[in-house]
Amino acid sequence: MTDIQSLQSSPAGKALQHPPVTGAQPAPSLPPKPVVAMPDRPHIVAPKAIDIKYSPAETLKKLEDAVSMLNAQVDKHSLRVNFSIDKSLSTPIVTMRDVHSGEVIRQFPSDQTIAMAHSIDALKGMLHSSQA
Repeated sequence: MTDIQSLQSSPAGKALQHPPVTGAQPAPSLPPKPVVAMPDRPHIVAPKAIDIKYSPAETLKKLEDAVSMLNAQVDKHSLRVNFSIDKSLSTPIVTMRDVHSGEVIRQFPSDQTIAMAHSIDALKGMLHSSQA
């Protein structure tokens, strides 16, 4: 008698044995899945095209008018703040001066930054090579 046979004939082995399967029972039937109606696709309407008109000259003129208006408002209050535009960089510049001496107290952007921007602008042609 082999070890497996002796194990099966022992009381412990008999407890481990499964009862024989007699006639398979059908699996319980599941309830039918509910039918879910899909919503209609939304109707998407593309926005209408608009004509955007941009004129750099007109924008610069409006900016210069705004600078003049700011300077006029500051002059009314006896303050020494000057607003200007650097033409080559198209950058606004704000300068604050001492009322009595006229010495520049602060400038935004600084003179060094403006000089660097002018240097970079001058080098743009040299940095871009037409040969790849």
